[in-house]
Amino acid sequence: MHNYCQVLLSFILQCEEYPSTSVNKTLHNQLQYIPKEYDGLNKVEARISSWGDTRYNVPFIAFLGESQAVKKGYYPVFLYYRKNKTLILAYGLSVRDEGDSWSFNKLGMDQPKTIGQEFGDVKHDKNYDNSYIHTVYDMSDVVNHFRDINVTEDSIYQTEAVTKYGFEKKFSIDDDLKDICDKYIRLLSMAGNTTTSNKPTPSTGSRLTNPYPHNIILYGPPGTGKTYNTIRFALAIAEGLGLRSITGDQYTFGNQTKSVKESFEEFTNPDKLRIVFTTFHQSLSYEDFIEGIKPKVDEDKETKKKSVYYDREPGVFKMICEKARGRKENYVLIIDEINRGNVAQIFGELITLIEDDKRQGAENEIWCTLPYSGEKFCVPNNLYIIGTMNTADRSVEALDSALRRRFQFIEMMPDTKLIPNIARCQDVFSTINKRIAILKDSEHQIGHSYFISVKSELDLCKVFRYSIIPLLQEYFFGDMERIKMVIGKGFVKEESVRQSTVFPSYTGDIDIPTSIVRLWNADEWNDCESNIDICSRNGEKSYFANAVDTLLNG
Repeated sequence: MHNYCQVLLSFILQCEEYPSTSVNKTLHNQLQYIPKEYDGLNKVEARISSWGDTRYNVPFIAFLGESQAVKKGYYPVFLYYRKNKTLILAYGLSVRDEGDSWSFNKLGMDQPKTIGQEFGDVKHDKNYDNSYIHTVYDMSDVVNHFRDINVTEDSIYQTEAVTKYGFEKKFSIDDDLKDICDKYIRLLSMAGNTTTSNKPTPSTGSRLTNPYPHNIILYGPPGTGKTYNTIRFALAIAEGLGLRSITGDQYTFGNQTKSVKESFEEFTNPDKLRIVFTTFHQSLSYEDFIEGIKPKVDEDKETKKKSVYYDREPGVFKMICEKARGRKENYVLIIDEINRGNVAQIFGELITLIEDDKRQGAENEIWCTLPYSGEKFCVPNNLYIIGTMNTADRSVEALDSALRRRFQFIEMMPDTKLIPNIARCQDVFSTINKRIAILKDSEHQIGHSYFISVKSELDLCKVFRYSIIPLLQEYFFGDMERIKMVIGKGFVKEESVRQSTVFPSYTGDIDIPTSIVRLWNADEWNDCESNIDICSRNGEKSYFANAVDTLLNG
């Protein structure tokens, strides 16, 4: 998405120059700074005329869907009235007033005033007299400020003077343009029209059109690669590849070899947004996820006093839906830890709309009215939701039943084959998980991601110290007997308790254990790590290796 504050400033100042210049200037070259696309609308047309030019008496920049044209249809348009130094962002109607028109009732809004109704003959121009007003901007101060600046692409579009003037802070042009274009795309989509041209897709043997479930949850114990795989699933969906076709750090798309990391960064970049990543948590609400009224701070430029006002703000789900609507590409919303939020509260009435047959264009398509904005809303068919769920937090059986009915579940369990067979790592991994499954349950097994980077005995020692043992303490609530049954007695110490020494006033009325069992303390772990290095140089067996022996063999 482009910064249209800069584009509009160049456009306005160039409009001001044209009355004193020849209309025979090469207009195409003069308007090169105006991007030819905007946020999925792939036709942006602009005209600047001289005072005597009757064809385009009002200079304009129009944003067109594939089925629309300046002379026929409807579209968002910037109009600059030079005589009154006024810029209007309008719900534009074609110069011939032919074709489809704006259906404001479908957008859940009242019909705005037309330019003719608001301004009469003051800014009268029959070409756009019937267009509806979105926002009006007074450009008098802008024109006066830049009157003596030479209007060329290089000196205006990126000039230091533009930054100093603070044009983008004085006018809400980017937000206003996004708002009207989102509404435009939604109407085109409702009418079955497209916003972009039918561009050919890259050819690849594994490319598929729509083979994916719309709603997926990857579930399993911690460390089984759920988040890792959501990124690869999301890329496969966005690229139109087989769901499980991307497994490593690179993948093939057509004749290209692409990096997973670079592609994910590209698709999550605001300028090319196709994938959105978010995380559910206990305090997340409908207002955060769908839309709500949020406080904002406004500062008076003269007095510097700040005031608080409230405005509607779309949430991440509404934002990605509006991005996807009417487009040919697939879009993906990744929801990490989906079971940690109150799903009924977060999705609200939209939990129904994510079902396959309730989506836009489906057999039982449903549009609802959003409570804050009053806008009509439907979930587009090209949006895919991928969630992750840690079964150690909450089992699948305990998941919200409304969510269960609407998602397909893919189990992600510990995989021994992904673990390097170093320092008996695979044997340790398998043995620990068998014991956890018996003493606790399979949902609390330990994932392979904890072990996948182990390259030495010292690495495995640190995995035990900083990951495995703390996890077992959480699973078994400090029950040392069960922890010892999982990892063996080699990692614990049993110490006798002298009752009379520890409790000098002990009278024998209370049962006090004669011994206690504890895990290795920090000093013992430090000694163990140092011992590994010494023993490796001397070819001896380390403390840690002996502890692993007891884990495997008792």
